[in-house]
Amino acid sequence: MENGQGDVLLLWENEALYLMEHYPERFDLIVPSMSILAEPSVAVVTGITEKDSTTQVSNDYLRNLYTEESQRLLANYGFRPRNEQILREFSNKFDTSIQLGIVDDFGGWKAIYTKFFKDGGVFDEIYSS
Repeated sequence: MENGQGDVLLLWENEALYLMEHYPERFDLIVPSMSILAEPSVAVVTGITEKDSTTQVSNDYLRNLYTEESQRLLANYGFRPRNEQILREFSNKFDTSIQLGIVDDFGGWKAIYTKFFKDGGVFDEIYSS
């Protein structure tokens, strides 16, 4: 992106929203009609938090991650809120018409990888055409 190379840039939704906010005239944002809802796992790694004395703050973070206040704060930074009411509040930022499925809807990660990313998969078909 910074070098102006390539025709298409695939990004996480929050990264695409950040890019459009900072370079609104430089890029067009194309939102697919369907996508996979990918949510990273979140956990407290006590071996690290105990060593760094951050166990309490880490537990507080997890305990508050899905509160309305946190969901609004995260939405401000381009992370799609899980709370439907808050998502509607940010409908000017997020495309609420997109159909979001979960990994299991597509047969699990192994099936997704095989279909889209393995040699000769959909990604290769798109890339070579």
